[in-house]
Amino acid sequence: MTSLRQRVGGAAVLASPFRPFYLLGAIYAPLVAAGGAGVWAGWVDVDAAAGGALLWHGHEMLFGFATAIVAGTVLTALPSWAGIVELRGLVLGALALVWLLGRVAFWLGPWLPAWTVALADAIFYPAMIALLAKPLWQVRNR
Repeated sequence: MTSLRQRVGGAAVLASPFRPFYLLGAIYAPLVAAGGAGVWAGWVDVDAAAGGALLWHGHEMLFGFATAIVAGTVLTALPSWAGIVELRGLVLGALALVWLLGRVAFWLGPWLPAWTVALADAIFYPAMIALLAKPLWQVRNR
């Protein structure tokens, strides 16, 4: 009998970094597009919650969609470039959840304190750097 940790850590979606991040980016892009259409049609008001439609759109393209795709690409390509071990399993899943936490916090921004939204949104980059810093520092070929 396998434990939950073994089943989650061995999931195919967590076998390579491009898998969860490309999947999340592909799911998130149409959601943001639908949200943008709602803003344009006047069904969704983002003026008070996100600083206006232009700031909302730019924020979600930069921190949402683009971050997911860039993270998937960098985390997948970096091991072959630098010769480090590829992130996979539970560590990769935790990093993907950190990205997702930022997205959920941003959408719940009108009901959350601003500092929690900012923290949830900003923690992804330091988390990714923390996971990559030590292996990259140990690479001899700089």
